[in-house]
Amino acid sequence: MLNNINAVLAGLLLLGGLSANGQSNVFPASGNVGIGTSTPAKKLDVIGAVKSNELNFPLTQYNFELGPRTQLSPMSIKLFDDYASQRSGGVIPGNNRYGTLLAIYGRSSHWQSDIYFGSTDRKMYFRTGVFRTHQSDNGEGNFDNWRTILDSHSDVKSNGKLLLTGSGNHFIENGNVGIGTTSPKAKLAVEGNILAKEIKVTNNIAVPDYVFELDYHLSSLSDVEAYVKEHKHLPEIPSAKDIERDGLDLGEMNLLLLKKVEELTLHLIEKEKEIGKHREKIGNLEGEIESIKEQLVLEDNRR
Repeated sequence: MLNNINAVLAGLLLLGGLSANGQSNVFPASGNVGIGTSTPAKKLDVIGAVKSNELNFPLTQYNFELGPRTQLSPMSIKLFDDYASQRSGGVIPGNNRYGTLLAIYGRSSHWQSDIYFGSTDRKMYFRTGVFRTHQSDNGEGNFDNWRTILDSHSDVKSNGKLLLTGSGNHFIENGNVGIGTTSPKAKLAVEGNILAKEIKVTNNIAVPDYVFELDYHLSSLSDVEAYVKEHKHLPEIPSAKDIERDGLDLGEMNLLLLKKVEELTLHLIEKEKEIGKHREKIGNLEGEIESIKEQLVLEDNRR
């Protein structure tokens, strides 16, 4: 009889446990839930690993923070494509289905943090869809207030290279680009030499073909001479002090030099005409002289 009572009690306890454990949702009215800790600091505080098939955030403003419970050194965040076995290092882009691996290793300051895309050889790979607020099937997306600093620090070789590849165009929406300077004052500021096979400059200054119009006033060479004696440079051409202070506008200067060449060409044409007239006069004078000589010879012979 006692055994039957114990069996009934055990069955009731088992059913009660199954009923409690079988609940799909738990809604505590207040307080925090702790797993692995008796003093949870947040609504859900887990000491240990957490495995989940999916992690969702609400479609409103939210903060997503990752960090240790206590200050640790070193600290790392790693993403890998196989939950069963974390791969060491990384892979070259395209070697796995989901792209490259990502490892972020903290340092003493934010700007010195290392970001590795792909492998542990300190190469950085940027692929479509990285650091985007959204992306579509064709790989397009928008950058939103991201700042990327590439710094050759003490552990990077001085001859390191930055390579941008792709069949499309690369755009910088606004701001200035500086090479060899941290304070560019133009869209592209280069502190050093530039080597290029071709440079094309566009400018709002009209090409000086108007010099060849009939109503164009061409300054005389005597006026140009007087200006040069006074100012020590050609009219309309900036002086050495102006160029030293403001720099040299290649597009503007080339058009001004072209204008001077065209004006010089007009002067040469006029001089050529004047020389032609002088040659004609000289030829006439030479003919008159020969005629006079012949007359003098005839008069001498008559005597």
